[in-house]
Amino acid sequence: MPTISCPSRPAWHPLFLAVLALATPAPGQEPPDTARVSRLEPVVVTAERVPAPLATSTATVSVLGGAELRRLPFRGIGEALRRVPGFAVIDPDGAGGQARPVVRGFYGGGEAEYVALLVDGVPVNAPHTGLADWDLVPLAAVRSVEVLRGGASSLYGDAAVGGVVNIITGLAPGTHHLRTTAGGGGALALSAAASGAAGGVPVRAWVNATRADGFRAHAASAAEGAGLSATLARAPGGAITLSALHRRRAFDDPGPLTRDELSASRTGSSPLYRFDRTDESLTRASLHAVREVRAARLSAVVTGEARGGDAVRTLVLAPGFADTKRRLLDARRLAATALLDAPGLPWGARVTAGVEGSTTRVGSRYFALLTGGQDAYAAAPAPGRGTPDEAGTGAREAAAAFVRWELRPSARVRLSLDARFDWLRDAWAPRAPSDPAGAAKAEHTALSPRAGVNVQYARGAGHEGAAYASVGRSFKAATPDQLFDRRTIPVPFEPFRLTVSNPGLRPQHGTGWEAGAHHRMALSPGAAASVSVAAYQVDMRDELDFDVERFRYVNLGRSRHRGVEAGVDVAGGRWTGFAALSVQRAEHRRGEHRGRGLKAIPAHALAAGVEAPLPRGAALGLTATRAGRAWLDDANTLRLPAWTRVDARLTAPVGRVHVWVEAFNLLGRAYSTTGYPDGADPSVVYYLPAAGRTLQVGVSTGG
Repeated sequence: MPTISCPSRPAWHPLFLAVLALATPAPGQEPPDTARVSRLEPVVVTAERVPAPLATSTATVSVLGGAELRRLPFRGIGEALRRVPGFAVIDPDGAGGQARPVVRGFYGGGEAEYVALLVDGVPVNAPHTGLADWDLVPLAAVRSVEVLRGGASSLYGDAAVGGVVNIITGLAPGTHHLRTTAGGGGALALSAAASGAAGGVPVRAWVNATRADGFRAHAASAAEGAGLSATLARAPGGAITLSALHRRRAFDDPGPLTRDELSASRTGSSPLYRFDRTDESLTRASLHAVREVRAARLSAVVTGEARGGDAVRTLVLAPGFADTKRRLLDARRLAATALLDAPGLPWGARVTAGVEGSTTRVGSRYFALLTGGQDAYAAAPAPGRGTPDEAGTGAREAAAAFVRWELRPSARVRLSLDARFDWLRDAWAPRAPSDPAGAAKAEHTALSPRAGVNVQYARGAGHEGAAYASVGRSFKAATPDQLFDRRTIPVPFEPFRLTVSNPGLRPQHGTGWEAGAHHRMALSPGAAASVSVAAYQVDMRDELDFDVERFRYVNLGRSRHRGVEAGVDVAGGRWTGFAALSVQRAEHRRGEHRGRGLKAIPAHALAAGVEAPLPRGAALGLTATRAGRAWLDDANTLRLPAWTRVDARLTAPVGRVHVWVEAFNLLGRAYSTTGYPDGADPSVVYYLPAAGRTLQVGVSTGG
């Protein structure tokens, strides 16, 4: 049976040599992590876009240390987000890649994102879909991860409805980290990161390459990437830094399985998806400039990026009947941000103000490959380029201005007020063979205010605690693909083909509040614990969703998201432990399904883990994840079975390196993290099965 497969082995990037040249030997156990969630002292940037102590934040923030993530059985940032209260992670490929986060009941279903992903403060979500590549940066290069939960449109604008994740790269100067792994399903991975100097210029760099055959048929994947940051100029009170990043990945998509197919084999793939694959690339560069002017700090970032894509994707139109098309994509984006931070003003005030602007061009071409039933797909030869179907160019212009005002009326009270104004203009220009009458435009604005208060109720040598509350508005605009994507769907009635996009979509808006507290205490001279709790409610209107009856994206109505989150962290010597609990309810507030839960949202999620020392310098890391009570349909008649997964990692020093063995899904549970009913026949339900027990071994060196 002919198939289209991903590259079986990526070329090792030549930057590996440069990374290793920067490295200095750092044998032995990784140094203590200075940015654990259990600490309140770290200075974070994500919550307020400027450095501020975590203990004084008026939002729900967690900080994950890179060293901690590398010691526990996590394969990437996407998996590690389970570690954060409020997050559940859907694992569509069952092997740790292509993670889809669900945060506070917001889930894009793999078609959009409700979380903004930043790398060193610069947004990296795809411009046409808003999706984030959660494996963009390898764990070897991560210094810390700042996670802001809840609506953050007052500072970050569109898409920051569920939260913001900021990956901070760069190891300590003069250090390096090298790791390689091999495991089940043909998985191989190699990554390296280093920080040092080249010709007197401070340089940080990382590279990585991965490949896997997958645990299912037609599930091969491969990726490679590299990142570099160099300080080009430095003077008292200022610096200019150039950073660059390249990423390429290719993966086959085995598609979902029906209940009958799942019963027959969890590792199989439907013939309807035998040609589905994606090959995409990203190249981007940023120039950062910082300047201290008296008591103020000026900063600016200019970023340019180019994305390419070649994707074959199948849509099932009815049980056993599908349509497959190929899409060639070329996306270019130029973005700039300027920010002024003025702390130390009279009366303890601080003002932060900024402006942003971006321009995006997306060229898209579709080619018809195949339409038919399973027998036709099983017998078809590998398709070529296909027949031209639709083509055009989309554009998005965006501009925003934001301001944050902070006041400290006393040493223990902090007040803040944020406001941001966003303007978006989208346009679509068709090209042959598309109908020129299909040109469309859309323009939207949004005002997102937010007010918060933080009260430090305890402060002493052995403990500290703070409570906070905030209220605000957030928004999410439809993505350019949701507005203008011209993929056609064949139908047996006039006009005999439809498109799922809808240029009349309005942004969805949310109004909500949250309140919480975090407390840290010393348990003994060498041990500390922290506890955090948060409660929230968000009411959304003009919710974006896919209407099966009209077979297009629409503004369906209103929803309410509310819940409670709690986290506990304990650190004592070489012992560490954590637990993160989320109890949430996301429900329809209008229409025939009023009062029923939104589909694919787990009502509860629990993650816990421990790292324990063993004799002779060895260590054992265990994590457990449970999610349950997720509905598969809007009528709440189909429920996804709850599932529990346990992962383990055993590490031991061998000379100057550390060797480890990891077991994912240690208990070999058979489960699916998500599913959905067929739009034409609700009695047919599709599932995305997770991998069974998977073993891998690895070697690492450096800190």
